[in-house]
Amino acid sequence: MNVGGTLKGTGTAGSIYNLGTVNPGNSPGTIHVTNNYSDQGIYQVELQNKDSYNKIVVSPTGTVNVSDAQLAVVLYNDWKITAGDTFTIIDNQGTQPIGGTYEGLAEGARFSVDGATFSISYVGGDGNDLVLTAVNTVSAPNTGVLQIVKGNPLVVLALGIVSVVAIAAISFRRKSTR
Repeated sequence: MNVGGTLKGTGTAGSIYNLGTVNPGNSPGTIHVTNNYSDQGIYQVELQNKDSYNKIVVSPTGTVNVSDAQLAVVLYNDWKITAGDTFTIIDNQGTQPIGGTYEGLAEGARFSVDGATFSISYVGGDGNDLVLTAVNTVSAPNTGVLQIVKGNPLVVLALGIVSVVAIAAISFRRKSTR
């Protein structure tokens, strides 16, 4: 890949030599690699929940090297992360260990994104996968009236009571002015 370029989408590639940004899927999704995955750029991972997140799957004949690369984790679209959730962001189906580590993220390191804290393992899954594990439980903040109403049934009840009282007061005033 060209320096500074972006590889985004789903599908299968022979080998990927990332010098730009790899962002699997169409938010989120999976890229399958039939040979080698070498990352010296940025791997952007979108996490929505334990069942929906970006990942790269490298075939049993391929190798994985992430030396001199950066991992950029983004919480995606109405996300919910629960303590203990695991995200296999590189499924290394071969027998070789992952070569190298992402910049500033040694085995077991912790990092936070939007209030969610994760630990990283290069020996996760079946022993050679790159796995993120959620350390705490967080979800997307309620924003906007619909999100607040959806997440707070007592607010809906209170607004209903206020509306009934207001309508009754208006009706009473109209009857008394006649």
